[in-house]
Amino acid sequence: MFFKEMSAKPELTLNGNFLTVKTSNSIENSALKIHAIHLSAEEATKQIYLSAEQALNKDYKDTYVLNLAGFKISEPEKYSFYWIDPDKNLTKLDF
Repeated sequence: MFFKEMSAKPELTLNGNFLTVKTSNSIENSALKIHAIHLSAEEATKQIYLSAEQALNKDYKDTYVLNLAGFKISEPEKYSFYWIDPDKNLTKLDF
């Protein structure tokens, strides 16, 4: 899902190693529902990348809690967070 498609920017909350991501669905294609959030990280640059998967006929979920320890991320407060579009364009996310 492209960042510009969302009706509101994702809301991030960090509580220890748990990242909560609250999303909103597409304003361009209301039939597609967000049903998964993907996370990847680069330790060297201290950057975390988030993206969403959308599809038809999937249950919509707007809040995701990710355990960053499961992604081998320690001290997540030292990382920058970005939304990564399917075309690899990055948008910095703030808390």
